[in-house]
Amino acid sequence: IGKSQIANQIADDTRLRFVDYRALLRDPVDIRGLPVPDLSEGTTRWLRPDDLPFEPYAGPPCLVFMDEINTASAAMQNACLGLVLERRAGQHVLAPSTRILAAGNLGRADRTNVTKMSAALESRFARIELTVDSEDWRTYAKARGMNPIVVDFIGYRPTLLNNMTANTNGKWPDPRAWEKVATVLPSFS
Repeated sequence: IGKSQIANQIADDTRLRFVDYRALLRDPVDIRGLPVPDLSEGTTRWLRPDDLPFEPYAGPPCLVFMDEINTASAAMQNACLGLVLERRAGQHVLAPSTRILAAGNLGRADRTNVTKMSAALESRFARIELTVDSEDWRTYAKARGMNPIVVDFIGYRPTLLNNMTANTNGKWPDPRAWEKVATVLPSFS
């Protein structure tokens, strides 16, 4: 369906700096930063991670996109709780102009591996479920200048835009695959 593309387009349309924050590739300590001893105070301070717009961030407003959030470990999802609700990780506070968006898959319904999200994390987001619509996809494909052969084929056989019942060895047609077909098709003419 293009959840990641939608997030990128939102950032472009609203002139936000796009920050791709893949929680599934992180450990919980990565949000808070690195511990550093402060020997004069006898305490530990945390160095701010530079991949999130924590204050005193002075750049343009940001969209932090947590793609595939429900594939992250349960521990990492828990580490995201404060970041999403309180906009902070330990002593580090997100810049006020920062927006957070997350995306994930359904799991069994769309044959993806997911980690069950806790109710606490899920309740911090407004949930919007996207569905595939062949006419909407064709409009998108035409606007992007996609190969008209593929666009017309989907108009002729709309059920093949996203058909998990056509499964052959774990493969089936989906919007991402059709976009790839449209990209390589000119090579065969």
